Amino acid sequence: MGPDSRLKTLVKLEPLDLSHANGLFKALNHEEIGIYIGGADVTSLSALEDRIKFLKQGPKADSNQLWVNFVVLLNSEIVGRVEATLHDSIAEIAYLINPLLWGQGLGTAAAELLIDELRGKGEYDFWATVTPENKASARVLEKLEFVEIDPGQAPQLLSYDSGDRTFRKKFHSLS
Repeated sequence: MGPDSRLKTLVKLEPLDLSHANGLFKALNHEEIGIYIGGADVTSLSALEDRIKFLKQGPKADSNQLWVNFVVLLNSEIVGRVEATLHDSIAEIAYLINPLLWGQGLGTAAAELLIDELRGKGEYDFWATVTPENKASARVLEKLEFVEIDPGQAPQLLSYDSGDRTFRKKFHSLS
């Protein structure tokens, strides 16, 4: 039930790098991006460059986490980003797509590519949280066969904010 096969050939992921800052800033410097995430994702090119440097350093060694960050490309143009925090057999995923391209299946395609990438890093159950108002993001997760779970039944999720909807997709081997 994921994205159509045409999109899967057009959408690619590339590991986040400082060289992506300009394109990522252009893609995500939209007021609409902040509606469901508590504020703007990018505030200035300089701040985005600092954030990329921080993400490239990775989490503290004693955090028991691994950060995975990619830019989303559509026909080689940066249109968003996807990320995951891996910890305790959990992969918490998130995705942001240029709002000018919302509704075209790009979030679904990018999230599916991220999940495929993460399957190669170990056996993680996939989790995501969304605000109740973010119905489009919930539809992305449902298309990817995530199931909504009562937050009280979920493990400790680093991305969870009180009131969020919580979704889970159990790990299934590709073999």
